Formats: sequence, C-alpha cells, structure tokens
Amino acid sequence: MGIDFVPLLKIAPIFLVALASPGPDFFMISSMAMKRGRPAGIAASAGIGVGNMTYATLSIFGLSYMLARMAWLLTAIKIVGGLYLLYLAYQLWRSSFTAPAMPTADMPVKKKNPFLIGVTTNITNPKALAFFTSVFALILSPDLNLATRIAIIALIGGLSFAWFGFVTYALSTSHMRKLYIRGTHWIDRIAGTFLALFGIKLLASARS
Repeated sequence: MGIDFVPLLKIAPIFLVALASPGPDFFMISSMAMKRGRPAGIAASAGIGVGNMTYATLSIFGLSYMLARMAWLLTAIKIVGGLYLLYLAYQLWRSSFTAPAMPTADMPVKKKNPFLIGVTTNITNPKALAFFTSVFALILSPDLNLATRIAIIALIGGLSFAWFGFVTYALSTSHMRKLYIRGTHWIDRIAGTFLALFGIKLLASARS
C-alpha cells in the first residue's frame, strides 16, 4: 500500500506549533548558534531531529502502550531528563561568569559534541515526551500501513531539522553574534534559568 497523506497533514501543523513554542531545545540551540557558530548549531539541529525521530518511532510502535503499563519507566525518564536539564542549566550559568570569545560562522566545533548535545537535550525534553506520548499517539490510528509510518517518522525528522536549522541560521549571523557578545552573560543566565525551571518541573512531575 502507498502512503496515506491524511495523518501527515494532521500531524505537520500541530508538530510545527510544538516546535516553535520555547522549550529546552530552543534555548539550547539559541545558545549553541550564537556562542559556537553555525556549524555547531546545524549539528545540534540534526541531533534534535534524530531525537524526535526516535520518539516518533517508539510512539508509532507502542511507546504510549508500554508507558501506560510501566509507570516506573515514565518516572525514570522524567528523573533522568530533569537532572540532565539541571546539568545543562548549571553549565550555562557557569559559562556566564567567563569572558566570551567572539565566535565566527566557520569556527570549528569545540568542546562537547553538539550533535550528541542535541540528541540528549531532545530525548530528555519534557515537551517532546508529552507530545509523543499523548497528542501524537491520539492522532495516529493503530492500523496505519508501514509506508505511512515511515513517512511520518521522516516528516518529524525533516520538520525538526528545518525549523532549528532556520533558528540557527537566524541567530548565527554576524549581527546576532555581535549582540550575543554584548549580552552573553545575561543570555546564558536566562537560558540556564529556563532550562532549570523545565528540569525542576519535570522532576516534580515524576513524584505525581
């Protein structure tokens, strides 16, 4: 059987809204693009795409069903995710007290692998977890054929990479990098604070 485009048309606008709303992925990409340049931001965007494709694959093939019957697994995911977001927040706050170096668009990727940061941030993102275990699962019919399922997974990855690639491009321009240098300490602290709040919220939800 061929691809059924109706589920794709249902998912695309809802997922785009979810992508565009600020969350851990957005704040991580913003800081990455302005601090480490376009190549690092693109690599992190690809990592987010892979993370979302992983969630989409698991959801299509039974993540929601499994989590409904294994409450401890969902709790474990929330705890690990919350701790990781707090760790990222700590890293941003710590870096906010060091003197910034002017990034360039073609600077080499240094420090931690931005692709892996993108994957890990997304996998531990409470927004992604909530979307794929609730809204995403409700939209999809269990009788979707294999071609449609693969198309949905590819759509999720493509939209993720396209959106965060656009964010990276916009925030890694020369003008934006100069603005970042002027306000780098506060940008890192604001991004770190938001990530910490998401982490605390995720840890709190693990207790309920």
